[in-house]
Amino acid sequence: MSEIVFYNNHQYQLIQVASNWANAKTAATNLGGYLAVIESSAENQALADFLLPLSNQFPSAIDGGDARYIWLGASDIATEGSWSWVNDADFSQYNNWGNGIYGSEPDNSMGNQDALAMGMTPWPYPEGGLGTAGQWNDIDQANNLYYLVEWDDIALTQVTGTTALDDKSYSGNAYDHTVSKTAAGYQILSSSGSTPISDELVSIERLHFTDRNLALDLEGNAGFVAKTIGAVLGWGAVANQSYAGIGIQFLDNGNSQTQLMSLALNAALGGDRTNESVVELLYTNVMGVAPSLAEKNYYVANLENGAYSQESLGILAAETAANSFNIDFSGLQEQGYFYTL
Repeated sequence: MSEIVFYNNHQYQLIQVASNWANAKTAATNLGGYLAVIESSAENQALADFLLPLSNQFPSAIDGGDARYIWLGASDIATEGSWSWVNDADFSQYNNWGNGIYGSEPDNSMGNQDALAMGMTPWPYPEGGLGTAGQWNDIDQANNLYYLVEWDDIALTQVTGTTALDDKSYSGNAYDHTVSKTAAGYQILSSSGSTPISDELVSIERLHFTDRNLALDLEGNAGFVAKTIGAVLGWGAVANQSYAGIGIQFLDNGNSQTQLMSLALNAALGGDRTNESVVELLYTNVMGVAPSLAEKNYYVANLENGAYSQESLGILAAETAANSFNIDFSGLQEQGYFYTL
């Protein structure tokens, strides 16, 4: 498993050299970075998820309940109780101190716990009672622990597509890569190969990995496929990567949104579907409850008088705000839509 992870355009590296806090701080500076600074619960979770699978052989700290830890970049060495990050970020904005049935951190046990570490196990180990893995503890800066180095502002290589459908392939599985939205397009980062990847993709619609694919055109074909699946097959089916692949390939091959909606309705209800069955299906999937008799009659009447076709009513349902909320469309816009072929 890689010892490098990317988060929010920052790079982090686990250094498996046991050092006291001061030496770790100096070593991080010499590497051009700094001991890791954590400013949000999302960042803390991302780093904990990265570190915990690697932590079986991490050193432990006796004064920290004999739990395993890793150094982070904060201390109250200058003034007891006044914690500060090594990069001068505002420590008051976020903290994740351990707590439990025995009390809470920081507790400056024995009067010499002045450096910040993230626990890799509960403490006191193994039962806990003062903190759990991923939470913070103040421990003696003389402990020799591994440490996490952070670097700011990764330089991105811009990869720009054309006005046509563009794709790009990356070696390795999708989970070896991190994809996130940027102002211009999408950022893709990975440290799994021999050369780290730090690309910004602009007007690239399809990414191909060894195990699956990722569609980035959530304002185009991929977005309409996700909305269609949500409205016709239900929000739970949006995560079905085979369904997503069928829909994306269908549109990418030049078929229309109306044709895709017809295909989806056929899959759900069959070719002999009735107006009543279409209304009940769409309304229930989008609104979460069956339509009242009056609501069903309203939409059925509009189908019978030609105001809507079954397909156009399906598209109307797919594009509603309620459907977008059900399928977490904003989340798909941030990270793309996985599919298989």
